[in-house]
Amino acid sequence: MKPPPGFGKGVTDYLNHYVSVADTKAAGVLTVDLALAGYLLTQNPAVSWSLWFHWIALLLLLASGGTALVALYPRTPRIGSSLIFWEDVCSRATLEVYLKDLSQADEAEVERQYGAQNHIVSGILKRKYKAVRWAMSALMGALPATVLKLIIGA
Repeated sequence: MKPPPGFGKGVTDYLNHYVSVADTKAAGVLTVDLALAGYLLTQNPAVSWSLWFHWIALLLLLASGGTALVALYPRTPRIGSSLIFWEDVCSRATLEVYLKDLSQADEAEVERQYGAQNHIVSGILKRKYKAVRWAMSALMGALPATVLKLIIGA
């Protein structure tokens, strides 16, 4: 059974929604990382145990922020002659060349190109969510270390 017309575009919209969600999560984690790290960098722990938790928290926040940035970093693998991917569209010499290529594509070709695009975006999405999970995990480790640093250092 063949997918209905427009299926590839629907999948593209679905995947792009989850790219936006992943980017929003990564940006939120990065914001918390920067706020906590900024606070910790203004503190001067006086107790040696507090110092240990201080540096553990900062290292975990650094790891969390780094992996959040990895998730946010734009990935733009090229297919080469896609009618859909913006890098491939603008790589054509002129608008007329693109419009000519577009006019020669039938519905099946457009669906094939959406399929190729969706495969690439799915791989990007998988890597983004892996980085977001790592960033959130490191942040969840930094939070108790920060709390312990505050309790012991008080």
